[in-house]
Amino acid sequence: MSLLNLHHELRHIWAKKASSDSMTGESLLEHTWNVLKRLEEHIKIRPYMADILQFPRLWHCLFWGSFMHDFGKICRPFQDGLRDGKPWTHRHEVYSLLFLNWLEGTCEKEELNWIMAAIVSHHKEPFQIFDLYDVYDEYTIESFDSVIKDLDKSVLALLYEWVFRISECWLHELGLQGFGIVIPKSIDKNNAIGAIYHHGPQRLRFWVQQYGLLVRNLKRETKNRVLSLTIRGFINMCDYAASASTGEVFAADLPTSDILLSNFMRKDKLYTHQKQCLFAEGSTLLIAPTGSGKTESSLLWAINQRSKYDRPARLFYMLPYQASMNAMYDRLNRIGFKGHVGLEHGRSVLSLYRRNLDESGDQDSAAFNAKLAKKLARFNYYPVRVLSPYQLLKALFRLKTYEQILSDYFNSVIVFDEIHAYEPQKLALILGLARFLKDNFNTRFFIMTATLPTMFIEKLDETLGIENIIKADENLCSRFTRHCIRIIDDEILSESSIKQIVNSVIDGKSALVCCNTVKHAQLVFQSIKEKCMSEGKSIEVLLLHGRFNNLDRAKIEKKVIDFTGAHSKKQKNIILISTQVVEVSLDIDLDVIFTEPAPLEALLQRFGRVNRRLRHGVADVFIFSKPNDGQEVYLDQLVSNALDILIANNNLPINELQVTNWLDEVYKGEVRQIWENGFNIAYSNFMHGNLPLLYGFNTNVGMEKDFYQAFDSIEVLPAPLLDKYNSLLNRNPIIASELLVPIRPGQLKWLKSWRHNHITVVDAEYNEMGLCF
Repeated sequence: MSLLNLHHELRHIWAKKASSDSMTGESLLEHTWNVLKRLEEHIKIRPYMADILQFPRLWHCLFWGSFMHDFGKICRPFQDGLRDGKPWTHRHEVYSLLFLNWLEGTCEKEELNWIMAAIVSHHKEPFQIFDLYDVYDEYTIESFDSVIKDLDKSVLALLYEWVFRISECWLHELGLQGFGIVIPKSIDKNNAIGAIYHHGPQRLRFWVQQYGLLVRNLKRETKNRVLSLTIRGFINMCDYAASASTGEVFAADLPTSDILLSNFMRKDKLYTHQKQCLFAEGSTLLIAPTGSGKTESSLLWAINQRSKYDRPARLFYMLPYQASMNAMYDRLNRIGFKGHVGLEHGRSVLSLYRRNLDESGDQDSAAFNAKLAKKLARFNYYPVRVLSPYQLLKALFRLKTYEQILSDYFNSVIVFDEIHAYEPQKLALILGLARFLKDNFNTRFFIMTATLPTMFIEKLDETLGIENIIKADENLCSRFTRHCIRIIDDEILSESSIKQIVNSVIDGKSALVCCNTVKHAQLVFQSIKEKCMSEGKSIEVLLLHGRFNNLDRAKIEKKVIDFTGAHSKKQKNIILISTQVVEVSLDIDLDVIFTEPAPLEALLQRFGRVNRRLRHGVADVFIFSKPNDGQEVYLDQLVSNALDILIANNNLPINELQVTNWLDEVYKGEVRQIWENGFNIAYSNFMHGNLPLLYGFNTNVGMEKDFYQAFDSIEVLPAPLLDKYNSLLNRNPIIASELLVPIRPGQLKWLKSWRHNHITVVDAEYNEMGLCF
């Protein structure tokens, strides 16, 4: 039988129901081809993965798991359900196991077990399968028998032709001959089909029992845990991508020269540390001043990573804040990755919607494309992705699809930008999982920062095994001397402090004002506005913090970039009052900073938003000495130690070469002990609590809510915006969702709240200062 004839004969067997604009659904043949096509693409961007896993028949198992994963959809009740919408009470993936015995002459027992596991697990969790099919209950065997008796013999004959006659043509057309995939030897057709009717119930009982045994063995033994993640990860990745019609999967491949040229750089003009990154192999730590091309350094390193397993399949760029992720997404699109970059964070749809709307001006197409981009990122389509490490930690806590998340890190590279921003407990989890990826998945890491104490470097080396530590040379550090310490023995809200801030802008400068809490930022904003008004000064005063809704925050950020962006042509003198969100987010360049006391590394990041491009020689950075505690945001000792160092260096320029020594002074004694205790306890909990559970078929069902409360914010609607929200909801739900404000889960208990249209409404004021508690 030819493929054309097979396609014609099987066209009535659907895998997917008809869409709203079609009378027919996607056929089983079409869907299976699309799944295998996605698998082929993954194989070709990771051709050596079977070697990494030391399982030579990996691709053979995944090929046949993908080939047969939906064979159970031939059951008449399933086909009826696709047409009349009535759900079938059985699981099609279980009935797909009926055909495994056709592969017996081609597979060892262990290989058949992995093909079985791939097939039966591609939708439901093990406990859901076992709850539905108690194979020790004779009623289950009887139900198996009643379904199998109703199978259409002519369709079984077509499946036989497909497996034994057509599969070899597919293998050649996909170009997969050299990857250990073997076509089964032909067996008698009548015997093959007859065995399904005569022995089918016993076969299903056997395979479900084998599945239970495999899952139990994974709990007891460590041997096949990484393989189990891969088997389920890739079968689901390919199936979901095929169902979503994502298109071709390809690697993060861009020639080095393109990156250089797109950034108006030349090889002979690179900084020394950039040249070193260009040739560094393996996991690398870069310490270099803000504005010295660390992003370009990371890309030069990433794209040129080569090992015996070829170029990296994926590039993951990880940042701590949504604003910095959005900015990096824009930047990577500009420099040559356009259309290849995915954005993953809690509000990515809103961010992408606004960008699409700016380009097209059409709300409907902008909304459609934003949702599509999020879906594509979720299905691991994009070869370059910008995200938070917390997206990676979803895998650590085994949230749904965690096997897919981990599988996509095989032979990939991860850039951690500003890793110092994470508290020790969360940093320990991030580095623990990074170590797991390096040891098992050939993942390589590039960690870059402007500031890092020796203690941090030691932990990075201890957990990750850093192959290269690259530091900016002394000459460059001297050239980047751009800030002079000025201590103000006062607090930021005093009358004299407000007057000094306003006067700095009257003198023709743009001022950045940094506060440690939203409340202080709002009070400073009020005071500065009142001061400007009382003196008749027309000064643009902007407030930026995390408690604005997405709509307002986007407008504020756009103004900030327009007025103070490093490459903006609309420069304007302003006063920007901000919280920590400014530390590693917007690429802005102001003239002077006034900041509340904070840990030294946070202060240095804030300073990096001032005189970023060395336009003013050495710029003043004003630090208030009060309050000298952490304001319940930071550890008190971190703030007081930082102040001690800064006061000792008052009126002196900051030498970048001194920074590491300063940080080592901050992190000493009790502070070091507190930090190390927090890190070590969390790392030990990871090694003995999380890591032993990190294997396939082990989803932590129901954990999503706890995870998001621990690692993410929740979104609420301020009551004053309720009418506006309701009016927008029916017209454009995305625009309506832009009115939601992120807060920490713990803050919700202090607010009166209620549920409305699946969202939480809070009884709190919302105005030009954002959400006010």
